[in-house]
Order: sequence, then C-alpha cells, then structure tokens
Amino acid sequence: MRLIKEKQKNNKNYLYLIHEKLSKLKKKLIVYFILVFLLNLFFAYYVTAFCAVYKYSQKYWFLGCFESFGMDTLACIIICIFLALFRFISIKKG
Repeated sequence: MRLIKEKQKNNKNYLYLIHEKLSKLKKKLIVYFILVFLLNLFFAYYVTAFCAVYKYSQKYWFLGCFESFGMDTLACIIICIFLALFRFISIKKG
C-alpha cells in the first residue's frame, strides 16, 4: 500500500483526486453537522414541551434518559474492548 502511495505521489492527477475527495468530505461533514444541530434543536423543543405539560414526571423522564445513555455507553465500551482484544490476539498469533 505504501509503495502505491509513493509511486502516485508525484502524479498530478493523484493530487487532484485527493483534493476532490477532501472537498466532498468537507461538504458531507458540513451537511452532517447542520443536520445534527437542527435535530438537537427539535429534541430540545420536545423536551421543553414535555416537561411543561407533564410537570410531575420530569424526574422519571430524566432518570430514564440517563439510564438509557449509561446502558448504551456501557454496551459500546464492552463491544470495543472485545474488538480490541480480538485484534490484539490476532496480531500476536499472526
């Protein structure tokens, strides 16, 4: 892979392709962050409206939110640990 990069580094077409790919990635990232920002605004409005209507269930809603976030984070951490462990074992064996 490194050999291919070294051969193509001097090629002007290669630099143009890299520039094109990076500009497309930049546009996609901008769209992604705008979409995330708009969704966060919508969800903030939803939470505000929910808490205004159901005043006595706010505590349980927030506790459920934190519980869900914690379980999701814990599951992701466990999966990442297993994947890293499998990678480490395969590198040691190979």
